[in-house]
Amino acid sequence: EVVLTAMSAHVTNAAVQEQGCGALCSIAVNIDNGRKIKEDGGMKVILTAMRSHVANAAVQEQGCKVIINIAALGGNRGRILAEGGIEDVLIAMRSHLANIAVQKHGFGALKNIALHDDNRKKIGEGEGINVVLTAMKTYPSNTAIQVQGCEVLTELAFVEECRIKIVREGGIKVVLTAMKTHPTNETIHEQGCEVLGIIALDDDYNLSQIREEGGIAVLQESMRKHASNSKVQFHGEGLLSKLEEWCVIM
Repeated sequence: EVVLTAMSAHVTNAAVQEQGCGALCSIAVNIDNGRKIKEDGGMKVILTAMRSHVANAAVQEQGCKVIINIAALGGNRGRILAEGGIEDVLIAMRSHLANIAVQKHGFGALKNIALHDDNRKKIGEGEGINVVLTAMKTYPSNTAIQVQGCEVLTELAFVEECRIKIVREGGIKVVLTAMKTHPTNETIHEQGCEVLGIIALDDDYNLSQIREEGGIAVLQESMRKHASNSKVQFHGEGLLSKLEEWCVIM
């Protein structure tokens, strides 16, 4: 309560907001504390800080970091949606594309927020998918960005409207590029195979796009390099089977 009171009393002071969000981030590591922050109106205070200091990368970074911890608790995800927090995270990432820390923590926030189905839809309705893909294209060699980007896309792909947007905005190529650029990273290949498999679900057009982008060769190489990874093998084999069936039919 002391932190929230200080932040509410000094909304225009960027340093207070940055340090306040940082303190709340540490406090919210504890699940009970994360619940208490929400109950005490903390979500509104955090988002007010971010909205009041959009141009301040440090405030945006700390704001996204505390949202990661708060959104780790399932009961808080609906509140983040209700308070408009999804758009605030996306604004932070759009406004500070050159700041890799904001991108990483923004991805972390989106990943946890997207564990709620309504939140997935909300992210997809706006520019969320474009924000995710832009960050991945901006930092192709950064492993953490590619891992987190694939993780967020995997969550979003469970929504049909999001799948359509991912494909339309070039997401298949972005995912395949991540897999080719980071051939030894198991998480990227696990998530890459999974998200492509979801995108291809009962959709001939999406299967054709994966094939045209060289997806068959990428998947085969992924399965070869990660032969002992059960997730890569499961998702990779499933998608390759679909692609092979589609090729026979076509």
